[in-house]
Amino acid sequence: MLVADYDEAQIHEVSLIENIQRENLNPIEEAAAIRFLMKQHDMTQEEVSSRLGKSRPAIANALRLLQLPEPVIELLKNGALSAGHGRTLAGLGDSTQAEQLARECVEREYSVRTLEEKIKQLSEKKKAAPAAKKEKPALPAELANLEESFRESLGTKVSLAGNNTRGKITIEYFSREDLERVYEKMVGKE
Repeated sequence: MLVADYDEAQIHEVSLIENIQRENLNPIEEAAAIRFLMKQHDMTQEEVSSRLGKSRPAIANALRLLQLPEPVIELLKNGALSAGHGRTLAGLGDSTQAEQLARECVEREYSVRTLEEKIKQLSEKKKAAPAAKKEKPALPAELANLEESFRESLGTKVSLAGNNTRGKITIEYFSREDLERVYEKMVGKE
């Protein structure tokens, strides 16, 4: 039997560590206890990880759960979402979207993997949306024909943007000589 003398702070710390190591804590209770241990005993994530026998990233991930919006925290507390769901949602950075996806997870019983796929799809849609906006609107047939005539006449790439009453002509050149050649064609000096 090992007998040791502990002061009040050490007894409190050991008691907290034993509490955290209990299996029946939900992810939020565990994260809150870790945060309390760190603040109360002025410990780093590294120190907590060695005392609890967990990796430092596991401690960091647990603490990230506390940054989730309150409705998501409640779903983690009552067991509707797992810690894995919470970690995935914490990576979003958008609390409104995290809440929506958390509700969807519960309603449709998503696995963590399914949630990750859903987030990936949403991310790809967001990236694709700005690209779609950059597409040039279709020119009226009359202007498209005129654009082609400019290309043939000037012998270089020409683009028109606008409508039948207002717009912009862009003429490209690829060297100083090319610029002079296009200029001469435009002003009629050949």
